[in-house]
Amino acid sequence: MHPVVTLCRVLDVSPSGYYARQSRPRSERARQDETLTERIRAIHDRSRGTYGVPRIHAELAAEGTRVGRKRVARLMRAAGLEGVSRRKGCRTTLRDREAQRAPDLVQRELTQYLLSDLKTVLESLSIHSVPARLLSCR
Repeated sequence: MHPVVTLCRVLDVSPSGYYARQSRPRSERARQDETLTERIRAIHDRSRGTYGVPRIHAELAAEGTRVGRKRVARLMRAAGLEGVSRRKGCRTTLRDREAQRAPDLVQRELTQYLLSDLKTVLESLSIHSVPARLLSCR
């Protein structure tokens, strides 16, 4: 544990400002966030931990609470709450190193010319020129 004076010097805060902040009551917004987090936690528990931000936001709106979706997301993140997603994770194929390669039925011959041409095309492409939908896993 470090002395308050040292911490204040490092953080560029005056010690009197630090102690004044310690004695000041919590802000109205912080108190509202605390009660809202309790309600969010209750809705999340009632849904057996399945509801995410959109559904909890909808539940709060149905109860008559006007609150932004991003605020609900921030409070859920701070409370460590998250909904359950039905989507499967992105999984790539893992190559079996022991497996035998498939035969080349087309009898392709990749000459040095074609390889250098391919290298030129690949170098000219940047990750930004490929549409995002082609890069995402589905």
